[in-house]
Amino acid sequence: MTAALALVGVCAVTGCSHGPTGTVSGSLVERAPNGAGGQADLSGKVVAVRAGGGKTFTASVGLTGAYTLSLPPGDYHLTGRSPALLTNGSPASCADPDLVHVTTGGTVSGADVVCVPS
Repeated sequence: MTAALALVGVCAVTGCSHGPTGTVSGSLVERAPNGAGGQADLSGKVVAVRAGGGKTFTASVGLTGAYTLSLPPGDYHLTGRSPALLTNGSPASCADPDLVHVTTGGTVSGADVVCVPS
């Protein structure tokens, strides 16, 4: 019973999904404001929010910058934060400019969440 309650608590916080899902993967990266130069991988968190409001799903991102999310079918906005990149003392906000479309059993790769320092 305790394990079941713990799982329910985790799902309430992280947005666990049951049923069919698809996979979204990419990197949390920093790019120069003018688009010149390369990019650097960042650690932090990537958050997927279902378009039109709805559940939120979160992935922790390690030093490689790579993340993977298992999401129910639908359209999602991806955002991120990294303590390695600060703006006015707070973690910089980052986003994928494109809406991500997830289908049952589908895979979306290269959904990079980009941080551009101000």
